[in-house]
Amino acid sequence: MKRTNISAIIVIHNEEKFVRKCLSSIKDICEEIIIMHDGKCTDNSLVIASEFTDKVFESKRYGSPESHLVDGLYLSQHDWILRLDTDEHLSDELIVHIRKLDLAQTQFTHFKASWRSWRGSGILVQSPYLQKILIFNKNHSFSIGIPHQAVSCSGKSLLLNGYLEHTPDHVNYGFFELVSKKLKPLAKFDAKMRLSSPLKIYPSHAVSLNPKRNILRNKHPLLTMPVFACNTYVRSLWQLKTARNYFVFKTIFIFSHGHLVYQILLSYYLFLEKRRIVYAKE
Repeated sequence: MKRTNISAIIVIHNEEKFVRKCLSSIKDICEEIIIMHDGKCTDNSLVIASEFTDKVFESKRYGSPESHLVDGLYLSQHDWILRLDTDEHLSDELIVHIRKLDLAQTQFTHFKASWRSWRGSGILVQSPYLQKILIFNKNHSFSIGIPHQAVSCSGKSLLLNGYLEHTPDHVNYGFFELVSKKLKPLAKFDAKMRLSSPLKIYPSHAVSLNPKRNILRNKHPLLTMPVFACNTYVRSLWQLKTARNYFVFKTIFIFSHGHLVYQILLSYYLFLEKRRIVYAKE
């Protein structure tokens, strides 16, 4: 069965129960699969991944996939990149549509997939706004190694048929658990990476493409905090109009407040990191 000229980049961290299903769904459509493990592997994730590819890398622990994505882009052999989380896999309909794509002649620079979450055998979320850039041409994209800004694409996009199936391991996160287990450590990492030198960026000559909002945020973290926090909060709450059931409504509501708290935490840790850097130079 002929595969497409796509390089898949998968970032994992001790997720042996998801790896096989994820890689099984892409093994027949990607000519290259690159596995980037976030830190030292302590389970069988890499053993399972090695059944599908010999391009398996154990990298520094960041706690976020974006930095590893940048590394993977430099390692990839093909222009077209498929980006997937380990707890995601492609539906049969989505696989069929990807096989029909003529990537050599297409007018599109990136392809999106609708995101559908599962809890056991029941669908949690199936909303039009939940879409993800699944496949993109790295020659028409910009990637930066900080959380929540994995890839930005220029040009036209196409929504693919089928679903990107998401089987999360943390669907029962409460608000305080979300803040303590995920948002707080991620905000610390985000602040450090934003002010790191050199900043991880693909392509390397695109440093000037670092969004102006990032530059402004890094320079004046406390001053700009109300603007970024309120903007993120309002945009997140706006998604409530798409909720189809109580669980989806509750999930969006919790994550909206999580996004608000994250922006506040990020501003605080940016301030501390800037101060630490100044003291280190003295």
